Amino acid sequence: MSAAPLTRAVAIALGAIVIQFVVVTAFAWPAARLAPRHLPVVVAGPAAPAAAAARQISRAHPGAFRVIPAASAAQARQDITGRRAYGAIVVGGPSPLVLTASAASPAVAQLLAQVASQKAGVRPPVRDVVPADPGDPRGAAFGAMLLPLVITSILGGALLLLGVGSVPGRIAGLAVFSMGGGAALAAAATSWLSILPGDYYANAAIIGLIALAVAATVTGLGSVAGRAGRPAAGVGLGAAIMLVLGNPFSGATSAPELLPSPWGQIGQWLPPGAGATLLRAVEYFNGSRAGEPWAVLAAWACAGLVLLALSAVHRPRSAPPGVTAGGSALPGKVGQVHLAS
Repeated sequence: MSAAPLTRAVAIALGAIVIQFVVVTAFAWPAARLAPRHLPVVVAGPAAPAAAAARQISRAHPGAFRVIPAASAAQARQDITGRRAYGAIVVGGPSPLVLTASAASPAVAQLLAQVASQKAGVRPPVRDVVPADPGDPRGAAFGAMLLPLVITSILGGALLLLGVGSVPGRIAGLAVFSMGGGAALAAAATSWLSILPGDYYANAAIIGLIALAVAATVTGLGSVAGRAGRPAAGVGLGAAIMLVLGNPFSGATSAPELLPSPWGQIGQWLPPGAGATLLRAVEYFNGSRAGEPWAVLAAWACAGLVLLALSAVHRPRSAPPGVTAGGSALPGKVGQVHLAS
C-alpha cells in the first residue's frame, strides 16, 4: 500500500474516533451526572414545621431543591397539577406525606420519597397526584419513543433533500411526512403501545410538529448548504443539533432539572426536549405551561421552512464586460476616430 491511501485511511479512522467519542460521551454524560439542581418542590403544612422541614432539606441537600411554601396539602396539589412543582412533602402530621407526579418524572417521584424517608427516618406514605399511564408506569417506553422519532425525522428530511429537486416538492413532502407520521405514531402510542393516554388528535398534532421541526431543519440546512455544493454538511449539522445535543439533554427519561446546568435548559430550546415536555404537559396536566414548548417547536419548523425558501432565491450573475444585466451589448463607437484639430 502506498503512502497516500494509508494516510487517508488513518485520517478517516481518526475522524471516526472523534465522532464516536463525541456521540457516546454526549449520550452517557448526562445520565452519569443525574442529580437535582434547584428542583422545584413544595413543602406544605403549618408555618413552623414547614419552615423547619424546608431548612432541614436545604441543609441536607444544598442547591438541590427550590422549596415552594404552601399552607395545605390542597394548595400543594394545585402547585403540582399546575406544573409549578414536581411534588410536595406535607408536614405537620405524625409522619410526612409525599405527593408526587410520576407523569412529570418517575425519577423525581422516587427521589422525593427518598428525601422524605431521610427526614422522617421511616418510609412515609406516598400519593401519586398525577400518575403516569398504567401501561408505562416508569416512563421507559415514553423515553424510548423519542430517540427513534428524532432519528427517523432526520432521515426523512435527508431523503427529501436528496430525492426531491424542487423546493415546493420538498415542502409538500415535509407536510405529508409530518402529518402522516404524526397520525400513524399517535395511533400506535395511544392504543396498541399504551404510552400516551390523552386525546388522539392532540397526540398526532404534537408528534407531527416534532417530526416537522426536526425534518424541516435538516432539509433547510441541507438545501442552503447545497447552494455551495455541500448538502451533506447541512444534513450533518442538523443531525448533530437534533441527535447529539437535543436528545441527550431532552430530559425525556428524567427531568431538565436533573441534568447538568445549563444543558437541561438548553435541551428545552431544542425540538426533542420541547417535544417531550409538550407531550407531558398536554397529556397529563391539561396543557399547563405548554406555551413555551409549543413556541419552540413552531420556531424550529418555521426556521427550516424559511431556510428552504431562501435556498430557492437565485443570485443574479455578474454580467461580463460590455454586456448589460439584460444580456444586450453596450452601444459601441466602432470606427469613430476623433482627430485633434
